[in-house]
Amino acid sequence: IYRFSYFREIYLAMYHALISRIFKGEAKFLLRLFCILAFLITAFLITQFSLQNLPSKFFPHQQSTFKLTLNQDQPNFKKIQLDEVDWQEIREASTFHNATYNPRFFVYSAYLDVKQNVLRVISITPSFSRQKMYCHIFDEELQQIAVVPGNISTTKDGGGYKYSMAFILCKLDINPYLIESKLIIKKAKFVTMLPFSKGSNLNFTSGNMVSNLLSIPDPARQGIEEPHKFGACVQPTFNYDRVAAFLEWIEFQKMMGVTQFTFYNMSIGPRVSCVMKSAAINEDEYIVPNPTFARNYYKLISVLDEAWRNMSRSGVVAVYQFASAFFDPDFGQFDSSTLATEQIPRFSIKDLQLYRYVTRHEPVYENGIRTKLISIPWNVIEPGLHYLYEAVPNAHQYMIPPDFGYMHHYRRFFGCPANCVFIRRAIDTKAHFYAQDISIRVKNMVKKLEKECDIGDLRNKR
Repeated sequence: IYRFSYFREIYLAMYHALISRIFKGEAKFLLRLFCILAFLITAFLITQFSLQNLPSKFFPHQQSTFKLTLNQDQPNFKKIQLDEVDWQEIREASTFHNATYNPRFFVYSAYLDVKQNVLRVISITPSFSRQKMYCHIFDEELQQIAVVPGNISTTKDGGGYKYSMAFILCKLDINPYLIESKLIIKKAKFVTMLPFSKGSNLNFTSGNMVSNLLSIPDPARQGIEEPHKFGACVQPTFNYDRVAAFLEWIEFQKMMGVTQFTFYNMSIGPRVSCVMKSAAINEDEYIVPNPTFARNYYKLISVLDEAWRNMSRSGVVAVYQFASAFFDPDFGQFDSSTLATEQIPRFSIKDLQLYRYVTRHEPVYENGIRTKLISIPWNVIEPGLHYLYEAVPNAHQYMIPPDFGYMHHYRRFFGCPANCVFIRRAIDTKAHFYAQDISIRVKNMVKKLEKECDIGDLRNKR
């Protein structure tokens, strides 16, 4: 052991002497400089890898508009179906892939936002993505007229999800005094999102096809009156098949003045999907007048004839019309009536979701309150859920500027700022005022829809 320790001390002394002799003065300074550079390079690489998904607003692209010359290759659109509206994947984005990062990008539709001079492409991207995209804009003959950079604008709150909804903003830099700028807006009919600014990067000579093509609807002209003053846009709902709650919600919104509904029919259950399609086709409600309201014989005949002409014949074997008959005023209003044709069990007003007693916190706290807005249709940019960061006094109906939209409802999201047990609560029965009318409306809708859809049992299974 003593001999080993002796040789170890000799080795360390020789090593330190050699290092001191090699790195004297300037050499030692160069070694330190080399170590500092190596540290900075390592830190830069780690930062680039970890921040590759930051929002594009921190890394803005060049916003100028430029055109492609005629000698550059044009994308091939021969196999793209323009009438299909569905999510399309930007498969060319595979050029971003590496051993550890394989992002995927999807686009759905595009529209011109004339207020901000951008072409908005509704998309799904990796959360906080800052990848470069280019918007290839085409005319109705699919001739390329412009290429502009596309900035990805994702949601502010990723929620810890790998992917999130986003806009790809194609900045147009429209100058109203330049004829060239006006022509781009007038001629723009289609857009393709690609990670390249030139078509030649795709090697079209080998027969490759572009993966996405979106139509651009004509923007609303200035001075045209908005067709719908009050609209409801519903976010995508998955595996939803509650017909009773769906009809109740529709009828309540119509009572509140909504004249337009926008739904995303994605993974909806078969019953609600059928109801949605039927409601879209049969927009105007048809309610057969009650014959008991006829005051005389001639009016009764007129009512029955009108009902016959407008009656749906599906599943009807025979219809008898009595030219002269007298009925009790309550005839047909009892469950035991032989003329009852409903194929579903009857439901009462207590089956309505609206008729339930809801316990709510009386004060509205500013922290973590998630709200849903009813937006004025043409002003909406990002419909759906928003956060309420200011307390709402009881005297105020909304905190949103009235020229943008109105608060529809709120609910606690992140938790109470204090102990929830000690927060004052109250029973909310305000909606019961509408229960009777909604019950009648839902029953009328059911009578019409049950002939076309399997709507199941609408009674509340509480």
